[in-house]
Amino acid sequence: MNINENEYKELLESIFNRFPSFQRVGGMAYKPGLERMESIANLLGNPQDKFRSIHIAGTNGKGSTSHILASVLIECGLKVGLYTSPHLWDFRERIKVSAGASASAMQMIEKEYVYRFLMQNMAKFEELQASFFEITTAMAFSYFCHCKVDVAVIECGLGGRLDSTNIIVPQLSIITNIGKDHCEYLGYELHQIAAEKAGIIKEGVPAIIGEATEEGVCRVFRERAQACNSPIHFSNSASPQEWLALYLKNLSPASSPDAAELSAFLQQLVSRMDLRGSYQQKNLRAVLAALSQLALNPYFAEALRRGTLAAKLAATPFAKGIEEASRITGLHGRWEHLVADSEGRLHFASSFAGASYQVEIICDTGHNAHGFAQTGAQIAALAAGTDLPRRLIMIFGCVADKDLDSVIPLLPNEYAPGYKAYYLFVNASGSRAMPSQTLAKRVLAAGFSGEAIVAENSVMPAFEHYLAKLYRPGDLLFIGGSSYVVASLKIENAQ
Repeated sequence: MNINENEYKELLESIFNRFPSFQRVGGMAYKPGLERMESIANLLGNPQDKFRSIHIAGTNGKGSTSHILASVLIECGLKVGLYTSPHLWDFRERIKVSAGASASAMQMIEKEYVYRFLMQNMAKFEELQASFFEITTAMAFSYFCHCKVDVAVIECGLGGRLDSTNIIVPQLSIITNIGKDHCEYLGYELHQIAAEKAGIIKEGVPAIIGEATEEGVCRVFRERAQACNSPIHFSNSASPQEWLALYLKNLSPASSPDAAELSAFLQQLVSRMDLRGSYQQKNLRAVLAALSQLALNPYFAEALRRGTLAAKLAATPFAKGIEEASRITGLHGRWEHLVADSEGRLHFASSFAGASYQVEIICDTGHNAHGFAQTGAQIAALAAGTDLPRRLIMIFGCVADKDLDSVIPLLPNEYAPGYKAYYLFVNASGSRAMPSQTLAKRVLAAGFSGEAIVAENSVMPAFEHYLAKLYRPGDLLFIGGSSYVVASLKIENAQ
């Protein structure tokens, strides 16, 4: 089916406008509950029941965890679907399928399928008053069924218990962590948020909890798992090395992995990962814990065994899947390096040589206090260096409903003797963005230095201002504070 590009864009824009997304308008787009989603699925023939799935929820890290796990399964020979949100530059980033063993990366859903699916089902969606996320979820499930995937890795949108994705019965449930975000919908106490996330734990389905130290949170997960007769494992109860050893043992009970060899392999693995944020080590531990349980599942064990058990673990598809997760799945915006050419245009550092501006540029989609507790420290440490500190410039923005008071103390400020970060405060496009002048007023009042860049969407103007007025060779430039800030960057050859 050939479609007109303009017609496709107009149709997609009409969906954004007629069925507003949380990404664009926030809470007014949030429609909790599964009744509509179940009705939509019934009308489509319940495609979610026709493929295996893995369900992932959590406050932070669920996107990276989803992509790493999908990458490993792809490299081990499975056809994998991947559903995540939000997208950065192209709506189709949300829905991807691996194209086969010979393909170098996952492929986004075809525009023709998006167009046909929307045209065929628009009247149904309007009649049911579906939300944008419900429509997108239904599209993903239908596409995965259409592509006959072996397994789909499904990321929750918001919460878990009432999330549109929660009509699936997965092979494994993963909850990465619990932090305070979207409290107006999920609760203001950690145990309340945990109860919402725990809703993805299903009867008899093993569950992995990535990071949980607060006793009230752990109790919520244990009680939910007990009520569902589900085996539950807390990944922070063991080291990555111990989870890796268990994974290998579950694949081949007769094997007895050498501890020193595993330690060396893990160090090498972490150093080679193309997802480089320090927070990825926690995500990796959760992935290894998840794989240890998938190794007990007869369907997954066969593929994992083929892709993992070899004379040299470092050379296996399993290792490649972890090391090259970003490339294989097309994930962007997680502690990602960019470079600027002679005309000030941005490029992904991994695919462009010959940068003209001698500045280290990092963008990251981290957007709440739970995330910045680690990201902020990593930025400051990188700027401070081991020998000589560098100037740190922060292009920073956030959404208006964010708990900014909890984020401010975690932002880099005086990161080395005589060195203080300088902020360019921005607002991304859309009604959710906090105006740059409002943001500047609040952060500067806390003892920071910087200025507001005023424009309807001031992210790229801030970058241009930096190059024209502030640039010095050797600078460290960080761009982030929100997914929408990163999404507002104009990057050559971005999806």
